[in-house]
Formats: sequence, C-alpha cells, structure tokens
Amino acid sequence: NSSDSTYTDADGDGMADNAEPTVEPDTDGDGHPDYVDVDADNDGIYDVVEGGDGDQDTNGDGMIDDNDTGFTDTNNNGMADNAESTPAPDTDNNMVPDYMDLDSDGDGCADVIEAGFVDDDGDGYLGLSPTVEDSMGVVVSAPDGYTTPADNDGNGTPDFLEVGTEAMITQHPDDLYLYDEGDSIVMTAGVTPQTGVTYQWQYSNDDGNAWISISNDTINNTIFNGLNTSTLNIYNIGKQFDNYLFRLVASTPGYSCGDDAVSDNSRLILREIFIPNGFSPDGDGINDTWHITGIDRYQENHIEVYNRWEVKVYEADNYQIVTPEWDGTVNVNTLLLGTGELPEGTYFYIIDLGEGKASRKPIKGYVYIRKANR
Repeated sequence: NSSDSTYTDADGDGMADNAEPTVEPDTDGDGHPDYVDVDADNDGIYDVVEGGDGDQDTNGDGMIDDNDTGFTDTNNNGMADNAESTPAPDTDNNMVPDYMDLDSDGDGCADVIEAGFVDDDGDGYLGLSPTVEDSMGVVVSAPDGYTTPADNDGNGTPDFLEVGTEAMITQHPDDLYLYDEGDSIVMTAGVTPQTGVTYQWQYSNDDGNAWISISNDTINNTIFNGLNTSTLNIYNIGKQFDNYLFRLVASTPGYSCGDDAVSDNSRLILREIFIPNGFSPDGDGINDTWHITGIDRYQENHIEVYNRWEVKVYEADNYQIVTPEWDGTVNVNTLLLGTGELPEGTYFYIIDLGEGKASRKPIKGYVYIRKANR
C-alpha cells in the first residue's frame, strides 16, 4: 500500500501496479496456490515441517493456528508469533526452499522416499500421479504421508534433510579361513561411508542358498563378538561351523534409495579330516575305495602308501580332486611287486595336505586292505 516505498497504483484498483502481473506460485500445479496449500510440492511432508516450524503444529494438521498448544498471535496478523522469524530453509542451498524442493538435501533421493512414504511412479510426488488433493492441497489419493518424517539412523535429523550415500565394500574379508576346533578367527571388512552405516554379519550353512543374521553372542559354545561392526571375532569355534559361509551386510538406513552392500563370502574349513582305517576292494559296490572325508578341501595334497617292507605301492597328488579314490592296486613301478592288486594286509600311509593356509605336519597312519573270501 501507500506506506511502502515505490508504491504506485495508476489504475486506482487498490493493488500495487508492480504486483498485479505476478502469478500466484503453485509449485505442484494442483490448482491450489502455495499460500493456501499446506503441501506445496506434494511430497507428503507438510510445508510447516519443511519450513522449520513443525514442532509448533501440535495437532499435526499442517497448520499453526489457535488449535495448537502454545499458539499466540499478539500482532493479529494471522501468523504464529514464534513462526514469523523462521526463514524458509534451503538445506541444499540451491535457491529453492525446502517446501518447494522435492529433494531438499540434494542427495538424489526424493524427500517423499526418505520420509518413509510411497512414490509409486518415482516422480517425487506422494503416491501415484496424477494426484488428488483436498481443498488444502493435501494429497488424498495415497495411502500414507503427513506423518513424522523418518529418521532411520536415529540421529535426530529427518533423513530427507540429511545427505546420504550408498554403502560400498572397500575391503572384503579373506575368502578362506582354516581352523582347528577351539580356534579364534577375526574377519574384517572395509566399508564407506564411515558414518551412518549399520552392520550385520550373516552365515549360511547350505552353501549360500539361505543366509541367517547372527543375533546371538554364543552358539553352542562358539562366541561371536562384533556382530554389528565391520570386524567379527569368533572364539572357540566348534566343528559345526565346518564349511559354513560368512559375509557382512552394510546398510545406510538414513539413505532409503541405497541398496545394501554385501561383502564376498568367506568360508570356514575345519582342518580335521576323516581317514578310514580300512576298505575292501572286492567289487561289491560297498567300501570298494579308500574315501578320505575332507581331503578334497586341500588342493595340493599328496599321498604315499607303503607295505610292511617299506616299499612304496601307491602315490597320488590332488587325491579325490584330480586323482580318483584308491582301489587297492599298485600304481608305482617296482621290481618287487610289479603291478596289480595288492594282497590283503596292513599298509602304512603318509598324507601331506600341502602348503599355504593348509600347511601342517604330514599325517601318518595305517590302512587295512581286506579281501573277501573267494
């Protein structure tokens, strides 16, 4: 009005000449100008919340008025006294106030998603477009919205106002851990970002078909520490975990658009193997070969077998991996024995499981070859 500097009203219609051509902003294009729309950008978050005064809307209707506890308007201008001094936040500093910005923090994840609501078509509007609004601009065509925006990482800042990034595995735990019963193992993974990440270690007892999140600190006397960190300590490992797979799942709960990051699998292998003390190569289809349980886990194994006179009768590399199971015949050249089936009796063996992680002293023992009565 005439109290304002530069005011003119050439046509005498009571409206400032410079204001007449200004079109009332309608950010979401729903036919409700922003000044009467309680959700100007249709993201399911009330403007009063995005404007920084959500705590004054005590009844949660999207307006601060005399229906709210603590409301005062001493100058009778229709606006709550405590809200008048609040500037419209622009979290990502893109010159668009949050109440008009579908991605207030500029992290590439729409406010409606980070608030915990549904955006069926991915356009940043609540629900499915075209939306249907009531007379106050509230979207009524979606099943959710207009509740307290999510703070999934629990740090006190709504997720839609907090820049988030997707978790990434930068260092995978070792792919193989060999252990003896009662051993301790440390599994470590590297993850970015360093903050806002939740961790969960999982195991699989069926070679990765199903995964189980470890929730107990102790399973059958095996102790787990660091279940929800990037480092898992396992103490007093029991035999039951032989051939189990482990992995780390890293999540960023404050960034709803990010997928979980999953580390490569780590396999636990029990060093112990079962070596039968006899077999019967008689062609009946039962126990005809010398099957050594677990030796196929040792890629560089080597076996030698000797008779009672310390003459080598059998030798193999990569037993049960490349070389088939022994059927009781001679496979080394010797003038004393020639070739063919060995007689019934006791034989002495030496098993070397190989170098590297599987390194250990050679296993020595006796195996009895039994022949059926003919």
